[in-house]
Amino acid sequence: MSLNIAQPKRGYLAHVLSVPPLIYPFQYNPQQITDSKHVEWVTSTEPIPTPKGFIGTVAALPSILGRSFSHAEVKKLGREGDRTVNFKFTIDGRETRPGEPERRRNEDGDILADIAILRSFVYPEILDLLDLASALTSSDKSKREELFFNHPPTATLVLGSMSMEGYVTDLKITETLFNADLNPTRAEVEITMIEKIDSISFVVDTIKRLGLTFYHTAYEDIGKVLF
Repeated sequence: MSLNIAQPKRGYLAHVLSVPPLIYPFQYNPQQITDSKHVEWVTSTEPIPTPKGFIGTVAALPSILGRSFSHAEVKKLGREGDRTVNFKFTIDGRETRPGEPERRRNEDGDILADIAILRSFVYPEILDLLDLASALTSSDKSKREELFFNHPPTATLVLGSMSMEGYVTDLKITETLFNADLNPTRAEVEITMIEKIDSISFVVDTIKRLGLTFYHTAYEDIGKVLF
């Protein structure tokens, strides 16, 4: 009996507006992703509120009683940290995956092209098409002078329904096998990214997160939480 196992969708790390476009399909998708966000809470320096009216008294009561019953400090949001995504994946130039064009692999099995694309996310890019359009329509001479090799490109991570645009802050490539020419044929790659909040993917992800929360939150258990 033969098993028809569907080939899983391939993940990508990409920046399509750079010259040349950076499009890296994972040969083997990451098996683990760490998605973290740090929120910093600091001591509140606001004075104890003076209750005004019934509603004001009810609203101020937790703060008044909390300060009375505890010597701990009331907190307020101090700083919202970056969303950080960390993942690892493997590259092996000795194997061609289904649907992968022959030009991405060679008879020597080296992964020099893979490494070159990945390293391009942490080195200044040659040119960004959006920056080019902005420079051509601007009278600011400094924009045109800083057009080439200005800064590393952003990176968009696409894995299934997840899409996050951000900046690669750490890239670690550990080469583990080499061919007769001493070129790497296998490597373990670890990437850390922080999210770019002024991006379309951030807005879309926020809307998607709110929609899933509104639909899937356990409304039926609200009584068990309150009482």
